[in-house]
Amino acid sequence: MSKPFVTAFTSGNKFNYLVFGEKEESSGALIGFGGLVPDQDRSERVTIGFGVHSKKKGKGYGTQIAKAFVDLAFAKLDFQELYSNHAEGNEASGAVLKKLGFHCFGIAEKAHDLLTHIVDDYRYLLKKPQFKAKPY
Repeated sequence: MSKPFVTAFTSGNKFNYLVFGEKEESSGALIGFGGLVPDQDRSERVTIGFGVHSKKKGKGYGTQIAKAFVDLAFAKLDFQELYSNHAEGNEASGAVLKKLGFHCFGIAEKAHDLLTHIVDDYRYLLKKPQFKAKPY
């Protein structure tokens, strides 16, 4: 069993970011997390990010977390575009994004810093008219 939690930060009427996590009820250990960060240059776009603890990967948590944010961004917050990215070598995140309807629109060479080395960054976009809510 898991226990979700949500933390939001707003400034006046402006939405700044939202973070969601899921913890195991028995141990309180973090399973995964996700977040939304509005694009400062494009008010209709928000960036979605998510991650899952290495011991919990491959169990659908990434899809569950990312889908919750896609639904929230389009249905409740009325953003028109969602942006996301993943580092070269993290094909699992790319698979989650594609499952949710995102398409890869570009690769930025040597743009993702993994602290020990720099890799390519795969960039994805999903527009609200292309989104069709469906169960995962």
